[in-house]
Amino acid sequence: MDPENKTGNIEVQTFAEDMAKEIEGAQGGFIKKIIHEQEANEEKKKDSSIKTKKNQIFVYVGLGLLIFSVGAIVFLFLNAKKIVTLEVAPQYTPIIFSDKNVFLPIDELDKDRISVTIAGEASATNVKVDGVEVIYPTINKKVIGLREFVKLIKADFLTKDNLFFQDNFLLGAVKSGTEPLFLTGGDLFMLMKVHSIPDVFLDMKKWENKMFTDLHNLWNISITSGNAYLLTKNFEDGIVQNKNARVLYDNEGKIVLMYVFVTDNSIVITDTEKTIKEVILRLSASKLKK
Repeated sequence: MDPENKTGNIEVQTFAEDMAKEIEGAQGGFIKKIIHEQEANEEKKKDSSIKTKKNQIFVYVGLGLLIFSVGAIVFLFLNAKKIVTLEVAPQYTPIIFSDKNVFLPIDELDKDRISVTIAGEASATNVKVDGVEVIYPTINKKVIGLREFVKLIKADFLTKDNLFFQDNFLLGAVKSGTEPLFLTGGDLFMLMKVHSIPDVFLDMKKWENKMFTDLHNLWNISITSGNAYLLTKNFEDGIVQNKNARVLYDNEGKIVLMYVFVTDNSIVITDTEKTIKEVILRLSASKLKK
């Protein structure tokens, strides 16, 4: 064979062998890469498997925390009434400026005892002359509203669906100044807030038939044979401190009880003109302050 041809054959064979080796090397590297990735995936699956001790610990801990949380919620729910809470002061909205506030518990008292308790507090007030003590009746340490108060004293007045009367009302006493200095005494009043006077005028007129019956104990008036006529005596029109009023007089012309339209949305029930004067002044001062 010609040396030149021999040399040419050797070069061709060498080139082909090199190509084969390169291809084989590339395929081998590719295969190795696939194998490596597969091994890595298997390792990840192994790490995330619940069968591993580490993951089982996490699962058990998680379940334990969940059970503890549910148990704590159930325990708090079942024992909610036994949890000790801090007492808060009774909530109320002052209608007028007062010199003294008294929160008077009337829990479990009947209507007569409620009236006597309030009348006793009013007559025993020790505020200064012309001073005002406000009395807030409370049940379970909460100030009650007008509707609940009317219900408790069993007054024939104010149905639940009558929205012209606000539930925020006031009982109080004005120090009369008529007693000797070493004694104390106050004239009781009841202040009701309404939507407007025309809205409630007929309701108040209707109540006149039972007002004295419902309220005489609050004003510490005992019914005797000498004054029993007041239970059926009619109220009369009157003017008190330049305000329209309806007044119940005794046979001697003395005011026994009256209700006065002191503002466009305020009615005061009391038995003395001096009390009406002081309440009007306090209501006016409250408006100026606002």
